[in-house]
Amino acid sequence: MNRLTIVGIFDRGVANSERVAISVSVEANLTYYAVLLSAYTTGKTGVLAGSRLAYWFNPAIVKPGDWVILYSGPGPNATEKRTDGGTNHFFHWGLQNTIWHPPESCAILVELNTWATK
Repeated sequence: MNRLTIVGIFDRGVANSERVAISVSVEANLTYYAVLLSAYTTGKTGVLAGSRLAYWFNPAIVKPGDWVILYSGPGPNATEKRTDGGTNHFFHWGLQNTIWHPPESCAILVELNTWATK
């Protein structure tokens, strides 16, 4: 079972509205997650790799029932309690242009269990 699952990309190509919605099924720390911009290959049999954009989340604990909303444009990161007890966590990539408008574009959510820098 995935802790986080991409539900969809909404308002593709619409400035300041374009976003990726992610549902949370198991408590997790977002510092171990990144969203990659990619595109499906012809026939949607795979995804492209290479020099594409990535958004690595800041540390934040998310709980089952929460939603993580990643906007491609600029704006403040925020959290908002919902009436059902869950929380919406809003993040902004800070890009000046939309990125999800091509129909073949896709988001890849990766869990990073370990990494090193030098």
